[in-house]
Amino acid sequence: MESVLPFLRDISNEEIAFEQPTADNREELLNYMCDEFGQDEPLIQSLAATREEIAPLLLSWINVALSQSYTYVVRTKQNGKLIGCALNGVGSVQEVCALNEHAMSEKALKVMKIMNEVKQPLLRIGRDRKCMEIIALSVANGYHGRGIGKALVSLSLDLARKSGCRMVASEATAFGSQKIFSYFHFETLYEIMLNEYLEDGKVVFPVKAGTTKSALLACKSLN
Repeated sequence: MESVLPFLRDISNEEIAFEQPTADNREELLNYMCDEFGQDEPLIQSLAATREEIAPLLLSWINVALSQSYTYVVRTKQNGKLIGCALNGVGSVQEVCALNEHAMSEKALKVMKIMNEVKQPLLRIGRDRKCMEIIALSVANGYHGRGIGKALVSLSLDLARKSGCRMVASEATAFGSQKIFSYFHFETLYEIMLNEYLEDGKVVFPVKAGTTKSALLACKSLN
């Protein structure tokens, strides 16, 4: 995919391959999301959530992504190892904002709750607008800073345009993903400051310094 070349640094398309996964990749994606995304995502890390506690939430995202054909993964060509993904889903704004009501652990429910809260302002834009949601954007440790995340977002935006989407939105919780969305001129429609997000007077997500300060709704209109 030559369109990703401008974004890659210190790594070439001779070393990695971008592709769209199928249902056969479900277990591989779940292992990646638990081992990489789950170890890197600030909200999950702040709760010290175990694989057992967070896997059902991650699997629910994967199931949405694999039920359609809008997701991208990236893997090394040498050994086929998965090193990144953009889990995407497409639907009306109302469908994107529908509450996730899967049975989950208490910690997973906390993550799900704030993610649902931060994207509700999308409904003010138009319930019936076709929207791509970047459900999760992740690059494996050891591959950060090489433009892979930007390449995944670029591919997702191209596919959203070709699919007739009016907008692309994502709930971004880490400084890294927030910077990538800003690079592509996503607007921040809503933001929850984590030090003000309380439950019984206590901060719900005591995130590590330097990882994030907020959960925000990033949105880009496609004309």
